[in-house]
Amino acid sequence: MQRQPARAVCSPCAALALALALLCTGPWLAAALAPWGQEAQCEVCKGFLDRFYNSLKEKHSDFTMATIEKELVNSCMDTKGKEHRLCYYIGATSDAATKIISEVSRPMSAHVPVSKICEKLKKNDVQICELKYERKLDLNSVDLSKMRVVELRKILDSWGEVCRACIEKTDFVNLIKELAPKFYNSLKEKHSDFTMATIEKELVNSCMDTKGKEHRLCYYIGATSDAATKIISEVSRPMSAHVPVSKICEKLKKNDIQICELKYERKLDLNSVDLSKMKVVELRKILDSWGEVCRACIEKTDFVNLIKELAPKYTFTNPKSDL
Repeated sequence: MQRQPARAVCSPCAALALALALLCTGPWLAAALAPWGQEAQCEVCKGFLDRFYNSLKEKHSDFTMATIEKELVNSCMDTKGKEHRLCYYIGATSDAATKIISEVSRPMSAHVPVSKICEKLKKNDVQICELKYERKLDLNSVDLSKMRVVELRKILDSWGEVCRACIEKTDFVNLIKELAPKFYNSLKEKHSDFTMATIEKELVNSCMDTKGKEHRLCYYIGATSDAATKIISEVSRPMSAHVPVSKICEKLKKNDIQICELKYERKLDLNSVDLSKMKVVELRKILDSWGEVCRACIEKTDFVNLIKELAPKYTFTNPKSDL
């Protein structure tokens, strides 16, 4: 599934609101924060497919097997860690040894509950329901400076990250602290309530991790510390009543038309661009459009290599390009 639809109306608005709803109620959060020994059965399968199903409902009106399989393969291109392993097991990756993706698309096209789909997948491959999310790191109770480098590497590896320029132990520590807001959530329990106060608190927290157009959206609705206006209640009030996201965004548009003028950047096509011939300022612009910073780049080749490394996350294979 393409995370950044080219011309979807209010797409950053819908994406952020959907992410908030999943943050408050999705099974992934409960699984990720579960104490040791209390992990849910098939937690990665249920967590990933539940998010996928909800995003599919937001994007498509049809639920044909062909559409579901296409979107599932696209969605799996952005996965890391245990979720990428799940995609491999069900045959939604290019290097998958088996193809049982129809065991997902067929029941999902009939809106069979995700829990039932995962139980059925377990009969095909027991490894699918043995996958568990890594327990989230609590930086409040861990002294990174006292950990060994191998342990610090393991933390980054569990996040699907690599320290490209780390030499000293402090480099690893600093990078983990820098990435922590993206991967560490301080919530201690799952939210079952949808009160305005809870929604506004989680929306502000969610906006702290946004970049680019989504951060601009957060600014417009008043969910950032430097926001000029505060219309966050125009999100929390209808969401507390489970009003569809599309309706919320349309209402926001009446408050500030700029909200629905936000569009995701078109993805870069590396097949038609020679990075080595571009200026450093242009390379920086590419990284900036992705919300990335080259912390250790000195030479032009450093920028080129980093862009190529990050490319699978941000690029597409269409032969046309904006550049």
